[in-house]
Amino acid sequence: MEQENQIKDPLSLETIHTIKTQRMKWKNVPKNPGAEIFFKDYSSESHKSKRKLYEWLPPGWVVQERVMPSGRVYRYYYDPSGFMYPKKHIAKAAYKDMETREVEDNPPPSLDCGGKGKAPMVD
Repeated sequence: MEQENQIKDPLSLETIHTIKTQRMKWKNVPKNPGAEIFFKDYSSESHKSKRKLYEWLPPGWVVQERVMPSGRVYRYYYDPSGFMYPKKHIAKAAYKDMETREVEDNPPPSLDCGGKGKAPMVD
């Protein structure tokens, strides 16, 4: 059963919409009878306490918490494109990699070599 989310960040809401749209296309989605499903972002509190467990999440990234009837919690991390990461450390590494690629794709103007394949001359 999916719970009402208290997320207000537009980027996070867009990510949740992307995830739900993609999920409708999947044929063999595992069913978890009796599980409660919560989506959280960087501003959300834990389902059990008032602690903010996800302050480290970048904007637009969300966590899906699946709380089983036994109390066991499974967490899945999603980037803004809806790609799922099963572990926190994998999600953090993926974000760091995305940041690195973004910086490499957009070098500062002073380092732009003008498309000639050579570094600019420095006086």
